Amino acid sequence: MELSTKQQQLYIGSTTGVAQLPLHRCDIYGKACAECCLARDPYCAWDGSSCSRYFPTAKRRTRRQDIRNGDPLTHCSDLQHHDNHHGHSLEERIIYGVENSSTFLECSPKSQRALVYWQFQRRNEERKEEIRVDDHIIRTEQGLLLRSLQRKDSGNYLCHAVEHGFMQTLLKVTLEVIDTEHLEELLHKDDDGDGSKTKEISNSMTPSQKVWYRDFMQLINHPNLNTMDEFCEQVWKRDRKQRRQRPGHNQGNSNKWKHLQENKKGRNRRTHEFERAPRSV
Repeated sequence: MELSTKQQQLYIGSTTGVAQLPLHRCDIYGKACAECCLARDPYCAWDGSSCSRYFPTAKRRTRRQDIRNGDPLTHCSDLQHHDNHHGHSLEERIIYGVENSSTFLECSPKSQRALVYWQFQRRNEERKEEIRVDDHIIRTEQGLLLRSLQRKDSGNYLCHAVEHGFMQTLLKVTLEVIDTEHLEELLHKDDDGDGSKTKEISNSMTPSQKVWYRDFMQLINHPNLNTMDEFCEQVWKRDRKQRRQRPGHNQGNSNKWKHLQENKKGRNRRTHEFERAPRSV
């Protein structure tokens, strides 16, 4: 094994050959100056447009990296506008949950040294508040677990990564909580049969909610659904019932195939009878 600091390569030899491994993997640090600087990789630096391989040259100002502190506020202060619009793209998700059920908001930063900070923004409000952990909200390493959803939980959830005093937004989750009253009315068969009540509720919902309800109605026809667990259980039972009904169809095909095979054997038997040699007297 030999390390070449000039070529920035690691050479590993054996009886069968030599393997060459690069010391730099700059592309895994993202496309933002802050992420490249926070990585503190001595073989990678920010060149103004991407996190690329670092070559020691006299023009040190063209490269931005801080191995000791990893402070992006100092080295990327003139590139914040570039990061927010071109380098770091904010991921957005829409999640639907049923009232009184539980849901999980997943968010994991790339850096293991980063701390996760969550904020909540109510619908049609600009003010953001920090999420406090209690019996209703449980924080894990992978995200937030919201238990017993309420209608007041609807809104935007922002996941931030904080490291060395620098904070960047990683994820924006929009949570839509469906109340059980509307859900039961949608799933219950109307007494008048014209579906006027369902149409009235459907017109009061947003386009994204209408698409979700359309798929929801196609999956389940249970009139008294209160939790997401019951929803999953009903879907699972119906899938199992469909799988049980399939063998009957396959059995019919197998019987047909068996009949064809018997006919083929009969034809072969008759053919061999004509070719049989006469018996000796």
